[in-house]
Amino acid sequence: MFVSKSNKVVVEYEGRLESGKVFDLSKHENHSHPLEFVVGERIVIPEFNEAVIGMEKDEKKEITIIPEGKTFPMKIVNVNDSTVSLNLNHPLIGNAVIFKIKLTGVKA
Repeated sequence: MFVSKSNKVVVEYEGRLESGKVFDLSKHENHSHPLEFVVGERIVIPEFNEAVIGMEKDEKKEITIIPEGKTFPMKIVNVNDSTVSLNLNHPLIGNAVIFKIKLTGVKA
């Protein structure tokens, strides 16, 4: 089954900077936390979402995302009854990032 919009997918991934420094990954030693999302629902950054479209289960892919004025998600620092504090200085802003992804599951 090829992935299309509205499919629920399960993806293992490794994210690193051009320097080779890993900033996030779904597998840590003996445990795994794969990313699960519905394609097209804006849960992940658009380039990651688009990369899985057309993939099949167990397929691997590497994608590079070059910032070109794009921003990465902000971090929610604090929430209370009347305010939400955001950190707009995300550490990935301005850096090209490289993701190695493996599609481990897909559901219609």
